[in-house]
Amino acid sequence: MKKSLLTIALCIAFIHIHAQQIDTTLLYGRWHMYSMVFQGKTLYRDSMDRNIKVAIPELKAMTSGRPFTSDDSLDIVEVINVLFKVYMTFDKEGHATSEIEAGGNKNEPAEPHILTGTYEWSGKNRISQTIGDKTVTFSILVLTATHLIIKGDGKDGDKNGELAFTRASLPVGRAK
Repeated sequence: MKKSLLTIALCIAFIHIHAQQIDTTLLYGRWHMYSMVFQGKTLYRDSMDRNIKVAIPELKAMTSGRPFTSDDSLDIVEVINVLFKVYMTFDKEGHATSEIEAGGNKNEPAEPHILTGTYEWSGKNRISQTIGDKTVTFSILVLTATHLIIKGDGKDGDKNGELAFTRASLPVGRAK
């Protein structure tokens, strides 16, 4: 029994130590949103048809009895398109940028929409990002050289869950 308890205690200690060993320098650079959780369902950047099939029934349920129209469907498609044109950039000096790529439909900006601010590590595997007058704290669930998965703390009303990003290259004409 003592041996089992010791083994369990050592495993818990190892997991705790391992969870704290995040390489914070991997955060530096530009990240492109790959997936997001919406109403408990995961939407992916490269699966637009699937995203629409998942999102429309969820949004129909949220219309509070109002008839769901074809305009509502088109709005959903446009919003999903915009969501997957989101980039986040972090540098080693604590500067943060959120960017929405320019697009061609009515919900997308004609020029890239760029918001700048700051970020700081606010505890084990957590960052607080301030852009404008809004601060959001994220838990970093996964951080590798090519993948970043974050989850908001929900304090700003965001209860949608995880956001996954892949490492992105800088767009043509942009230098950092």
